[in-house]
Amino acid sequence: MSHAGICAPSWGTNGTVSATQYVMKRLACVLLCLIASMAFLPAIADAHEGKAIINVESSEETGELERTYRVRIVWDNDLHAAKDATVTATGVSPNGSTTTPVVLSAVDADGRYEGTLTYPSPGAWTVRFTVVTPPGTLEQPEMLTTTTTSAPPPTTTAPSTGEVAAPTTTTVTSTAVSEPETEPLPSNTVAGTVILIVSVVTVLVGFAVVLRRGKRNT
Repeated sequence: MSHAGICAPSWGTNGTVSATQYVMKRLACVLLCLIASMAFLPAIADAHEGKAIINVESSEETGELERTYRVRIVWDNDLHAAKDATVTATGVSPNGSTTTPVVLSAVDADGRYEGTLTYPSPGAWTVRFTVVTPPGTLEQPEMLTTTTTSAPPPTTTAPSTGEVAAPTTTTVTSTAVSEPETEPLPSNTVAGTVILIVSVVTVLVGFAVVLRRGKRNT
């Protein structure tokens, strides 16, 4: 049965329409129209118009002359997230030359994209974000510096004049250790010792003479 058949009034045999049948057919017709329109709701919801709003959420130094950027893209008419946008980052030098564009990858379903851009040299650069569907462009300054290591100052040697330096004489002072001196004996002690020795010798000689004479008498 077609939709027209459902929505068309049903006439009775006597040419009249039943009130109950008429109301029921009208409700069925409205319900079919609602179901048919719901099939087109996702396409209507995804149909955006307008330009891109680019918000740089972070800029992190990840290496020598490297920056990792995270941006969020939304539509300017309803501020819905741009889920399938094409986002690139390009470095612009002070003289206008540009680097190779880097494509930023989507990191979530809320319109966030991330990528790393390598700059060829330090200086006052500009990073340019370009978005396709929705269209948009954003530029912001980026100061690039490098870490330099200072070398120690060179050591200079005075030129030789051809003169030979006089040898250095080192004087070693030696300290002699003197033995303790023996004090001489007093003169009276020496004389007494000599007298004692002479006396002992005299006694021994006299004793020997007495013994010899006694043997002769016997």
